[in-house]
This record gives sequence, structure tokens and C-alpha cells, in this order.
Amino acid sequence: MENDITEEVRNIEEDIKQSGFPLEIEVSSILKKDGWIVRNQAYYIDEDEEKPRAVDIVAHKSFFEKFSDHDRLHISLVIECKKGSKPWVFFVTPKEEARMLPFGYIKHWANPALEYSIYFSQWMEKMFHYACVHFKEHAIIAYEPFKKEKRQEIFEAKNQVIKALNFELEERKKAPLKLPMRPVFILYPVIVYDGHLFEYKSQNGDMKIVPSDYLQYSVEQKEFFLIDVVRKEYLSQYLKMINQEIEALRLSLKQ
Repeated sequence: MENDITEEVRNIEEDIKQSGFPLEIEVSSILKKDGWIVRNQAYYIDEDEEKPRAVDIVAHKSFFEKFSDHDRLHISLVIECKKGSKPWVFFVTPKEEARMLPFGYIKHWANPALEYSIYFSQWMEKMFHYACVHFKEHAIIAYEPFKKEKRQEIFEAKNQVIKALNFELEERKKAPLKLPMRPVFILYPVIVYDGHLFEYKSQNGDMKIVPSDYLQYSVEQKEFFLIDVVRKEYLSQYLKMINQEIEALRLSLKQ
């Protein structure tokens, strides 16, 4: 009996190693060490299929401060984790200066001067991403080489994180507000990949395959999204950029 249990434990451990479960736990641990409050297997409703699903992680930080007409800044990372044995390749092209894509999805409730009982919600799309100062390129096409099955992990991860982000936004829209609370919500769609990540880009007139740790993936899905795709090994550095951006945003909102 004991030998049977030991063998079953080994089988379970091996099965867990082959799944994405350890990656989600590892990413959660890194986020918690960086001061984020983490929700695992965060519930959302699939807007297309009208079914309950779960995104791997929603992490947030809140700052209760006076920001002009607002009194709270709430930052959320909506994260899908993927472990792969095959590389991910993204075609990368320079960003168009005339058409800056939104990265943070911002929602605030402002109080009209007329009366407290009337609130309105306003969507704002602005380029707050700190990394955009340094990243002049974005990915526009994703490709998974060497795959024999039709299942596309990038496509699944992209859909998952966008649907979960939209659900988070809608829930905040419906949430009752306690006067005179006027929060600012910013949400970032993120995919953390445990595998090899490459950019396919033009260099000196030739197309080259270049290893990458982090890229911004532009997606049009009813509206434009700019998804951060981050290798697991680069996650801590990525969070440093996000923290720098938060500090810059806090100062900007106080002006």
C-alpha cells in the first residue's frame, strides 16, 4: 500500500512539473516579494461564450493619496502564465509616432459639480508606459514554429488576458462607490512565458531572428491593446519598470 502511494505521489509530481501550475506559483511569489497583492485563478466571465473562466493572476497595488480630483490610484496586472517547449516568435516593426497605442487602461469617476448623487465614468487611453520611452518597436504578428498540433498558445493567452481585463474593467464600472471616493484604475495586460522568446525584425535591410526577454504585442480585438509579453527570467526587471512608471504617474496625477 505504501509503495502504491509513493508511486502515485511521483506520478502526481511529474504531472505537475509538466503543467503550467509551478510557473503560476513562481510568478505569484515574485509578485508578492515585490509588494503586490495577488489573486490566483481570478474569476471572470468570457464575454463571447458567456461562461465563467479564470485568468492565472490578477495582482494589484493601491495608493490612497490625494491626486488632484481623485483620492486613490489602483494599479492592476492581469496576467496569463504559459509554459512552452516550443519558441514564440513575434514579427516586430517600428511604432508609428502618429498613432500611439494605449498601454494602461485608465478609468476614473469624476464628481460633477452639480450634485454628489450623479457620477459619470470616463475612459481615457494614454501612453503611460515607462518602457515606451525606450521601446520604439512593437510586435504585430505572432508565430509558433515547430508545432504539430493546431492549438495556438499565443492566441489562447492573448484572448484570455484581454477578456479578463475587460471583465475587471466592467466590474469596476458596476461597483458602488462610497462618497466621496474617486479612484483612478489602471490595468495592464501581461503574458509571462516560460520558454524562448524571439523577435523577427529588419536589421540593416535583412530579416533577422533576435532573442528577446520582453516585448510589447499590439493586438486589435474590438479595440487596440498593447500586451506585455515577458519571459519568466525577466519578470523582476519588468516589475522594476512598472514601479518606476507608477512613481512617475503618481507625480503626474498630483500636478
